[in-house]
Amino acid sequence: MRPESGTQELRWRDAYELCRGLLREMDAWAPGNLECILHRAKHVAGLVRDTAAVRWLSLEASGYPSTFRLAEVGACRVYLEQGHRAKPGEERVTTGSLLDLARAEEGTPANRIARDMYSAIHSYLVNVESEVLLGGDFAPAMERLRIIAVEFLRRECPQAAEELKAACRRAEEGGEPERRQAMASCRGMLEHLAESVYPSRSGVHADRDGTAHSMNSASWKNRLLAFLDDAVEADGKTRAISTATLKYLVDRLDAINDLLSKGVHTILPREECDLALAHSYLVVAEVARVHGVTRRSRGGPAQP
Repeated sequence: MRPESGTQELRWRDAYELCRGLLREMDAWAPGNLECILHRAKHVAGLVRDTAAVRWLSLEASGYPSTFRLAEVGACRVYLEQGHRAKPGEERVTTGSLLDLARAEEGTPANRIARDMYSAIHSYLVNVESEVLLGGDFAPAMERLRIIAVEFLRRECPQAAEELKAACRRAEEGGEPERRQAMASCRGMLEHLAESVYPSRSGVHADRDGTAHSMNSASWKNRLLAFLDDAVEADGKTRAISTATLKYLVDRLDAINDLLSKGVHTILPREECDLALAHSYLVVAEVARVHGVTRRSRGGPAQP
């Protein structure tokens, strides 16, 4: 599975290098090279997994249909407004492709929009370059945690792995119904994970403060916390670290629970959906780490 992390690092490096080349090329207005610029800018967006920008830059190349809605390009709406293709608070956009607008006579409204959109694309690339520089050192660490989580689920709980895969796929489809389904799959993943590491049972589990918690099938959070609490007891050498980790995980599980409940009852923004998925990966990676500590403390073989 290690090549996945390498692939992530290669994508970030390629995105940075392509950005740098494009920004140098776009220092001056170059209407004769717009088609190539758009194609390469869209490639940058694909490398950094910016699906909204891929859609936006595709429309710049092809033109905007009469049925277009600004929600289709998400946060990239700011670039349409910067380029005066769209006005703040309005849905209407100038529909012609960037190439067609650039062919208009110099000084006409269409030509001015083309120049402004050219500057907006330049701004987008500057922002991507900054994000890659700021996030490049951090992204590989997140990718390693993701791989740890995925490998643990595949090995210990295949049903949870399938639920997480479904959640990510539905979240990428982008619509409100799909985001709700993604959150349902995310909850399903956590329920399967809890059942795998701490199966449901009758009765209660007393935490360190002596508070009793139900361990029934609906109490997935309680059972995950009971698993971690028992695992911490199994390895006294890492007591301080594990106690801090347990506190961190309680806070994260509460936050995820709140986000998942919003997926059922309210409009769920894309950002909150992404946040819930990211936290779910972190929770699984932490469970995997503690699971390994417990296995070693009991004399079992450590998993790779």
